[in-house]
Amino acid sequence: RLRFGYLNARGEREDREVDPLRLESIDADWYLRGWCHLREAPRTFRFDRMSEVVVTGHPIEHTADEVRLPDTLFEPSDEDLEVTIEAAPEAIGLLADYILEGTLTTEVGDRIRTTLRVSHYHGLKRLIAGMPGTVRVVGPEQARRAVAEWAAAGLARYA
Repeated sequence: RLRFGYLNARGEREDREVDPLRLESIDADWYLRGWCHLREAPRTFRFDRMSEVVVTGHPIEHTADEVRLPDTLFEPSDEDLEVTIEAAPEAIGLLADYILEGTLTTEVGDRIRTTLRVSHYHGLKRLIAGMPGTVRVVGPEQARRAVAEWAAAGLARYA
């Protein structure tokens, strides 16, 4: 079992104890996937957000044979926020983890309009920032405002 500090997507530090199950490299990021004892469920952790990693000496209680790990990094839940976006067709594949199967998509000019599901707006900001110029948040207004304010704050740091 591992114990480490983790900076979650909201920027809050949490202490976690995890039974490691899988290491993965996706794009330029490395992830630890394992059973989180705090959340009592499988979770995914980015290496660059982990600190003070310690092998506890306690044996793991959950193995990869027992725990179903999702095929995608993002696993939807009933508490997710729905966000309508318009994206360049080539960006849709990059957003596939956030688009539920069967979600309606429509063409709007040279863009595709669809709905994403995200756990919180902070994660949405990071997702949209990673695809500059290819994705636009249409609604709800709170999501548009969160992304716009985050972008403006980043731009102001260079002024």
